[in-house]
Amino acid sequence: MFKTPVSILEELMVTKRQASPDYSVEIHSDGIQGILFKCTVTVGSIQASGYASRKKDAKQHAAKNVLEMLGYRSEVMSDALGSSNSKPQNPNGCIKRIPLTNYVGKLNEIANTYQKPYPIYHEEPVPIRGKFLTRCSFLQYVCDGYGYNKKDSKQDAARNMLEIKLINKFHCFHGTYRQNNITHV
Repeated sequence: MFKTPVSILEELMVTKRQASPDYSVEIHSDGIQGILFKCTVTVGSIQASGYASRKKDAKQHAAKNVLEMLGYRSEVMSDALGSSNSKPQNPNGCIKRIPLTNYVGKLNEIANTYQKPYPIYHEEPVPIRGKFLTRCSFLQYVCDGYGYNKKDSKQDAARNMLEIKLINKFHCFHGTYRQNNITHV
């Protein structure tokens, strides 16, 4: 399931503990193209607009533009909304990726497909305030994940576990494997 720019922006504001974005929609009449909607979204001191023939699309374009101004980019957003000729540039030059993949779900699918036990997640105390650590145990592997909230740290742990899967191809899926000195078939 793909997330829309509006839902990504809403989640981002909740994650950062900031006020929800403020949307305002105006109708612009154009004799050639008919009715055109302009949606302006305000997040803190940042404001961006999006135009479309439908209110919903204008709102999505505006949210996408704000995300790009904040330095976030996703190919899914670009593909879903079509390419835009005027893209706001991030003044820092760095672009942050928005995680759109549910790594926990993918790891659970792998366990289900191969009829193996589901991964186990443990939240560990971290001495750094505002950071979270989640330890993922799956078969004989253990991975750590870090994040600014519990959900992100769990996703990071699952992503790290999937990277181990890609590197080692989880040889334990073929035949037997050992976990806690116990042989499983």
